[in-house]
Amino acid sequence: MENLNQKLAKGSGLSLLLMALLAGLAYGYILMQFGTVETALSWPDQQAASSLFALGIISWFTILALDLFLSYAFYRLYPSKLGRLSALMRLIYSLVLGWALISLVKAFYSLGDHTGLSAVSAHIETFNNIWSQGLIIFGVHLFLLAALVPLKWLKVLLGLAGISYTIVHAGLNYWPEANTIFQSLETALALPMALGELSFALVLLFKPVLLFPKLSR
Repeated sequence: MENLNQKLAKGSGLSLLLMALLAGLAYGYILMQFGTVETALSWPDQQAASSLFALGIISWFTILALDLFLSYAFYRLYPSKLGRLSALMRLIYSLVLGWALISLVKAFYSLGDHTGLSAVSAHIETFNNIWSQGLIIFGVHLFLLAALVPLKWLKVLLGLAGISYTIVHAGLNYWPEANTIFQSLETALALPMALGELSFALVLLFKPVLLFPKLSR
C-alpha cells in the first residue's frame, strides 16, 4: 500500500503533465486568438469567442490549483531547508500567477463589447507582463530543485531550464531595449525549458524511487 509521500510523488508527476497540456491549450492556442484587437475582431461569433476565452480562464485556474498542490507536495517531499526554499519559490510564483489571472478575468468581461476590444488586448498584455515576472521566480524554483535531485542528467536539465527561465524573463522585464534578443533566446531555449520539467514529471510518475530512495522502504 502506498504511503502519503509515494502518492504525493506520483500525484506531482501527473499534475506536471496535466499542467503542460493545459498550458498548451490556454496559452499556446487560446490566448493567441485574442492577443490583439485585430485577432479578437476576427471572431464573427462573439458567443463562441466568449466560450473559448472562458475555457482558457478555467484552464488557467486549474493550472493555478495544481501549482498550489505542487508547492505543498514539494514542501513535504523535500524537508531540507533548500527543499523548503524551493517550495516557497513555487508558492510565490503561484501567487503571482493568481494576481496575473485577475487581468484575464477583466479581459473576459470586456469581450462582449466591441468598443472594449482594445481593453481586451490591454488586459492580456498586463497578464503576460505579470506572469513573465513570476516566471523569473519560477526559474529560481527549478534551479533550486535541480540541486535536490540525485540523478545527474535530470539535475542538468532542471538547472538549464531554471537558468533559462530566469535569464529570459529577467531580460524581457528589465532590459526592454534588448527585447528582440531575449525573445529570440526564449524561442531557442523553449525545448530545454520544457524538457527539464517534463522529464522530472515522468520520473516522478513512473519511477519516484529514483528521486526518493526512502519511498521503497
